[in-house]
Amino acid sequence: MRRKLLKTANDLNKLILNSDEKVKAEFHTFDNGEVGITFWHYSQKYESDCNHLNFYEFFTDKELQRNFELAKDVIAGECLIDE
Repeated sequence: MRRKLLKTANDLNKLILNSDEKVKAEFHTFDNGEVGITFWHYSQKYESDCNHLNFYEFFTDKELQRNFELAKDVIAGECLIDE
């Protein structure tokens, strides 16, 4: 799962290269040794001016895919995270 998360972070960053949206994908290691991704989207359309998605090792493949597809849509400017 660690390699899958790393690939997901890399795929998101490739999409970010060509986006006009204010987004970032952070791959990080937690204190317990697990890895994850935090995907941030900055927009005044959110009450707090930003929102995020998390990708964790314990997520199912279906959960990871759902978050990845949502992040892709956000990067493309098609929706907000909470829509």
